[in-house]
Amino acid sequence: MTDQKALLDRLTAMFPDLAWQTDRGGLPTVAVSREQYVATVRRLREDPALRFTILSHLTGVHYPDDAEPFEVVVRLTSLTLPGQAAIKVRAAGEPPALPSLAAFWQAANWHERETHDMFGIRFEGHPNLAPLLLPEDADYHPLRKDFPVEGTEEPA
Repeated sequence: MTDQKALLDRLTAMFPDLAWQTDRGGLPTVAVSREQYVATVRRLREDPALRFTILSHLTGVHYPDDAEPFEVVVRLTSLTLPGQAAIKVRAAGEPPALPSLAAFWQAANWHERETHDMFGIRFEGHPNLAPLLLPEDADYHPLRKDFPVEGTEEPA
C-alpha cells in the first residue's frame, strides 16, 4: 500500500462523514461546506494522530459559471504521518467570504492576503487584509476569469 493510499484510508476512517478522495496526483482531497471548514482544519491540525501543523499553500480558484464561483484550496502537511492533504471549500456571497485560518497558521496570513488581492475573497477575522500585491486603491482582482485581458489602467 502506498503512503498516500494509507493516508487516504486513515483520513476516511477518522472523518467518516466527509467524502475523501484522491486528486489526479494521488493527494488526499476533500470538499467541505463553509460550516465544516474551520472544524475540519482544526481537527486536522490538533488531533495528535494527524498533526497537520504546516499550511503549505492556500489559494483561490474562480469558476465563473458555477452558482458559487469561488473556491479556496488549502494544502496542509503533517510531519507526524507524514503526508499532505487538500481541503476545498466554496466561498459564498458578494464579496465572497470565508473564515480566516490565520489564528491556526501564521502562514495563512500572507496566503489569505494574496488570495484577497487576486480573487477578492474576504477572510473574516483576518488580522490585516490590507493589499499585499496591489495598490491600496485597487478595485480589481486580476486572477478572476472576468478580469479584462487587456488589464486596467494604472492608478494616477
